[in-house]
Amino acid sequence: YEIGVRLVGSEMCIRDRDSWDAELAALPDGFAGLAPRISGLSDDGAGLFTFATAAAEVVDGLDRRGIVRAHLCGLSIGAMLALWTALEYPERVASLVLSGGQVRPPTTALAVQTTIFRALPGRLVVPGGMDKHRFLAALEEVARVDFRGRLPEVGVAALVMLSLIHISEPTRRTP
Repeated sequence: YEIGVRLVGSEMCIRDRDSWDAELAALPDGFAGLAPRISGLSDDGAGLFTFATAAAEVVDGLDRRGIVRAHLCGLSIGAMLALWTALEYPERVASLVLSGGQVRPPTTALAVQTTIFRALPGRLVVPGGMDKHRFLAALEEVARVDFRGRLPEVGVAALVMLSLIHISEPTRRTP
């Protein structure tokens, strides 16, 4: 009987995987967490980011720890990865907590954003631990995703959270 919560995060959306340390440390006794490093979202390892490869890495990480089913939590691209994993490996996912992910990213907006990012110096747009080539390739992978036709296949409970204010934006107060 598995009692635990396993967290799957993404370096890309929160700038570095150590950002999950506080959440993992705050889990109550009897719960464990995991924030795996995903290929292509840092300069570590070979290859560019793909959801297929990343989901396989998540499952491989579960296998190495002897975890049969896990509760996946993801933020932004991590939410999309958790959903992809649930669709491709449904027997491995017990539930989902998704925050700020996209079912079908706005392709026109992403194309404009990617064009601007290509023109800007990497130091201005690329999260720490990534080079510009990997970052742009990850954005292109995100732009190709369209989960709309597959959402009915999700066979586990899912908590989906959205916000109109991005967590990195400062709170604005009006007098």
